[in-house]
Amino acid sequence: MPVPAPGGTLTAAVARPPGEGPFPVLVLLHGTHGIAREYVRFAQDVSRESAVVAVAGCWFRGGQGAGMQFVTPIACPDAPDTPAATSDEALEIVGALVTAVRERPGVRGDRVALFGQSRGGGAALHYVFERGGVWVAVLNSTGYPQEVVDRAGAVSAPLLLLHGKADSPADGGSERTAVDRARKFEHALRREGKPVKAVYFDGGHNGLFADAKHYDESVRLIAAFLKEYLAKVTWTAAAAEPGAAPDRGGMSAFSEFELPEPRQVSLRVRRRTHNGPTLPADQESRWQRPKPNPRARASTRTSRPEPSPEQLADCKAIMAMCKRVTKQQPKMWGPSIVGSYTYRYESGHSGDAFLTGFAVRGKELVVSVCAENPEQVDLLARLGRHKMGKVCLYFKGLADLDVKVLEALIAGSVAEVRCRYPQPGDA
Repeated sequence: MPVPAPGGTLTAAVARPPGEGPFPVLVLLHGTHGIAREYVRFAQDVSRESAVVAVAGCWFRGGQGAGMQFVTPIACPDAPDTPAATSDEALEIVGALVTAVRERPGVRGDRVALFGQSRGGGAALHYVFERGGVWVAVLNSTGYPQEVVDRAGAVSAPLLLLHGKADSPADGGSERTAVDRARKFEHALRREGKPVKAVYFDGGHNGLFADAKHYDESVRLIAAFLKEYLAKVTWTAAAAEPGAAPDRGGMSAFSEFELPEPRQVSLRVRRRTHNGPTLPADQESRWQRPKPNPRARASTRTSRPEPSPEQLADCKAIMAMCKRVTKQQPKMWGPSIVGSYTYRYESGHSGDAFLTGFAVRGKELVVSVCAENPEQVDLLARLGRHKMGKVCLYFKGLADLDVKVLEALIAGSVAEVRCRYPQPGDA
């Protein structure tokens, strides 16, 4: 696959999993030793194990360093010269490759992940910082200078860090790739509340290609991480009444006379899935109970405390936002839940979840939103006083928020869910 880029033409090997797709895509960026046959094999193995299209791109020509002893180089003379990992040149080159990959047939262009080895990891992380739009990044034997550690709060994608405890210049490493630097970056990410998983191997900088056990374990870890964050789900719509047309934009909302139960924002999905909102492990056992009937509307109030007049007014305003965004009328599901989506995995497992929803929880209101991408994170920063859980946005009242930003958050969440889990008939 030739890809025009600043300074030359990139060459990329494309590995596809079995099946029709479309599939998420993983872009692999090699290290200073250059593109090699080992990366093509790696792309094939990760593609097969992860059900992704894996693209191993030659993002600069030639190779150098001690790491060349572990790989079998592939010539790509038309590629650009070797750029610094955090340079504008590297950003443009990686951007050209990502753009070309998004446009490939059979690829989910909205679900792009990056893998980088050493210099390639630095370029991948720089892309996450500067461009975003990446669902997940895997950084193998990457260097983490202090200026990168200081920017941990700006990371916009879940990271998997793979690093050798014996990383050293002897096998292609450097001072900046020392394992203590990787641990420091990991700790900075955790302090900032960023999703990160780190695994430290006994090997060195090029253990991925120098040790078969290290290689196999890396493929397994990467496959599990990608499956968690790039899981493929197919959704179908659930009708609200017998014989009714499918309700494709199902939402949860209050009626004027009935109080939704606080549990209405919890979704009955398996813990191992990521792309639908999930229950915390300590709460899951509470939901092993008979499922509510989506067609049975309760007529009695719950025994929970009455919401305040201010909360009722806020609920009406939020319901109006949801109606504007989803273009749907709210419908009750049991005593509290309205307009479900039904999801179905390729395995045949299915269940129900919300497109969006809200409820009263004691003195707080909660709105169910997906707020993971950079645009949503930016909106959260401008929203006002709130707390954000996995998929639950908590706040005291609309008086504490910028309501235009809240509506934009709900709209972004609905668009994100429909994009991740398209249904037949969705525009």
